[in-house]
This record gives sequence, C-alpha cells and structure tokens, in this order.
Amino acid sequence: MERHNDQPPRPGVSDWLEPAPQMRIHIEARRRRLSRLGLAVLLAVLIVLLATVGTMWLDYSSAQRSIASRTRDDQALRTALASATAESAEGDILVVMRSTPASQAAPAALLLRVSKADERAWALVIPPDAALGTPGSGVGTIGELLAVKGRSGLVLEVAKRSGQPILSYLEADPASLATSLDATAAAGSASREEELLSALRAVGSATGVWHTVRARMRLARALAPHAATTMSLTQIVELARSLEAAAAKTQVASVPSIDVGGARVLDAAAFGALASQMESGRSFAVSEIPVERVTPASVSITVWNGAGIAGVAADAADRLRRAGYDVKVVTNANQFVYDTTLVVYRSGQGASARRAALDLRGGRVVPQRGMYPFQTDLLVVVGKDWPEVR
Repeated sequence: MERHNDQPPRPGVSDWLEPAPQMRIHIEARRRRLSRLGLAVLLAVLIVLLATVGTMWLDYSSAQRSIASRTRDDQALRTALASATAESAEGDILVVMRSTPASQAAPAALLLRVSKADERAWALVIPPDAALGTPGSGVGTIGELLAVKGRSGLVLEVAKRSGQPILSYLEADPASLATSLDATAAAGSASREEELLSALRAVGSATGVWHTVRARMRLARALAPHAATTMSLTQIVELARSLEAAAAKTQVASVPSIDVGGARVLDAAAFGALASQMESGRSFAVSEIPVERVTPASVSITVWNGAGIAGVAADAADRLRRAGYDVKVVTNANQFVYDTTLVVYRSGQGASARRAALDLRGGRVVPQRGMYPFQTDLLVVVGKDWPEVR
C-alpha cells in the first residue's frame, strides 16, 4: 500500500548554511555604501570649512592691505617714527580719534603706553579744541595739524611737545569700532577715548579659537573703511590683549588747556608733566602740576635783537607790550648768532618765562645760569626763527 506524506521535506544542512554568505555580502555592501557616504559628507564639510577659512583669510588680508595702503606711501610719517625708534626702544602709540565725515566731530588724539610686565596702561588725551602751539605759530589743533602738516607733522609736534618718543601711529573712528565690536557699554554714551579702549578690550577679551578668529575678523572689517596705521593687525590685536589685561590698571587723563589771547592752547607745562608721569610709570596726578598764574604787568623784560635783522626786536617788544608786559630795554645783542628765539629767566621766574613764550607765539625757555647779563625778570633774545622774518 502506497503511503502519501503531505508535509514538506525537512531542510538539509546545506539549506541552513546557504543564506549566511549572502547576508555577509549584503552587509559588506551596505557598509561600503555607508563608508562612501560618510567620506563624501566629510569631504563636503572639509570643502566648506576650507572655503570659509579661505574667504575669511582673503577678507582679513584685503582689510590689512586696505588699512596699510593709507600710510604705505607716507614716507615722511615712517621717517618721523623711525627717528623715534632709533632714539628709544620704548615709546608711545599716537592714536588719532578721527570720526567719520558724517559726524563732523573734530579729531582728538591720545598718547597710549602699555606695560606688559606690570599689566598697566596710560592714555593721555589731547582734546580736539585746543591748539598745541600759540596763535600765529602755525601749530594748531589736532585737526588743523593733520590738514596742514599731515600725519608726519602731527607726530613730530606731539613728540616734541610731550618729550616722548612715538613708535607707532593709529588713526581710527572709536564709535564705529565700539559698534562693530559690540562694545555697547561704551558706544554712544561715553567719551571717544573710552569708546576706543572699550572696543580694543573687546578684541583682547576673546577666548577660544572661534571667538578669537571672529574678533579679529570683526576688527579688520571695522578698521578697513577709514583707519590708517603703521601697525599690522596682529600688532593691534596684541595691543588689545595688553589693554584687556591692564583694564583694572589703566590711567586716563586729559591735557588741560589755557586761554591765550582768546584762543585755547594746551598747557605746555602740564603736558610735559603728565607725559613724564606716564614715562616713569606713575599714576597721573594733575594735582601735582603747579598752577602757574602770571600777571604780565608785573613782569619786566629786556629784548635783544640776536638775529641781526632790523626791526625784529621792536616787533617782539611791541607784541609783549600789547600782551601787558613791562618792556624796559630794547637793544642789540653783542653778536648776531642766535638761530632760535630764547626766553631767558632769572631764578623764580620760570612761570613768567613760559607765559611770555606763549604770548610771543614761540621761543625756547631757558634759565639764566649766569650766562646772560640783564637786570629785568626776563630776557627775550630774538633769533632768526622769529615768525616775522621767516
């Protein structure tokens, strides 16, 4: 009798083993696809990253070239700075705070000095409305000096009157910097020097690679439109870091001015004293600067013609009399060898000599020291640099 079996045949050993190689092939193919996809994604990310870095570098380099181009051909400026560098390894940075033309604010300046070792900084402000020299001397305000003598003339005048070497020059708009660098605590509500220092500290305070790179890029973009400097962007960033480190020990003072013939003129004695305090690493102390009050009518003066040019002594005497001084004697010097006009003072008359030099619109103030025979309080020796004969 024939038997029928409706059940399917039981699988053999080969039937159990056969799918395994196929599964491995499938898994390996999927892994290869995923690996290729991962490499493609990684490559795309690298390309985007390189493109971003390249674009940022091009922008940074372009900004650097744009800023440097404004002083690259100013050989007189570089010569003025080089002469100071040759004389001293240490010096100040002259920062001109020049607003955009739309603001119509007159340029001001500050002498900036940083001590990395002590983490201290000093900023001596030269106000925009005070002339560095007396009326008629040809030395006006910061803005007037820039317009007439250029950046090199400004550097030389500030170095001469402060007695400090100037090693670098930076010209920028503090308000634009403060806004671009998110220094909002100072922008719009503070003085320009505070805006400038706040903006630079914002760059110096950046930490981490991304934040540091971002701060540098924003600094470059903020400086590019209008700034002019002899410093590289790297040097400016280093300055910013030093200012951030010295934030708690930064001294700021403004040079006082006096009235001369109705014009505002920087107080030369105060300027020199404050600059000396900065150079010696002391805190600014305006109270230590003596207030020099001089009544011209109480000052007697002898005037010599030391240039050998007719009329210069009479002209100087006339100018002094109009200013209220008591001119006693007008005569010739023994020799006509004086290239520079001198204001010579007897002991105790230093303040009177400085005031007379201002009223004369020029003249180098020197003590008598027994070298000049005269009986009055002051002696004015008119030299060949007298404004009327230049």
